[in-house]
Amino acid sequence: MGNITLGEIRTLLEQMGLEREFKEQEPLLFWPEVAGPQMGRLTEALRVREGVLYVEAANHVVAQQLRLMQDVYLKKLNALLGEPRIREIRFRVGSSFRARRLYAEEDAEREQLSLLERERLSKLLDEVEDPKLRRAFEGWILASLRQDQARRAQGGHRCPRCGVHHHEDDEICYYCRLEEGASPPPSP
Repeated sequence: MGNITLGEIRTLLEQMGLEREFKEQEPLLFWPEVAGPQMGRLTEALRVREGVLYVEAANHVVAQQLRLMQDVYLKKLNALLGEPRIREIRFRVGSSFRARRLYAEEDAEREQLSLLERERLSKLLDEVEDPKLRRAFEGWILASLRQDQARRAQGGHRCPRCGVHHHEDDEICYYCRLEEGASPPPSP
């Protein structure tokens, strides 16, 4: 399968009326390039909200290094975006980072999708006419569903407000509690 360009994805999402959401979350796509190969493996950009990029780090040492380099990362990210859309990057040791890494080491082929998940996947893909984009989205959705299964198996759950997976006892994730002004528990 050939590579799909960011422009092709942007065009498809615009056709589906999702351009605003895409533009807000687009910085997530650039994080691996901004972070570089080493930090890219030790971090994961989770979401963007109101100009703040939330990034989880594998451990406290990585999170501290990222904080020290925040200005460099901000400049590089906004340069790639072509405009200053990100005003802050918040780094935190990821409570679910270990679960994602454990899952990556498991054999994904053993995972089976339920009939309901297969039906939902089929309905989503019916909207995509281009066969190349359809295959790409199918692969991405299947990987996401398998990752969801693994996270649930590790005791994680989705935040009902933003959809981020987390392993905290509270139903609402650390980031949404932080934005509410509630006092979140300290980072793990």
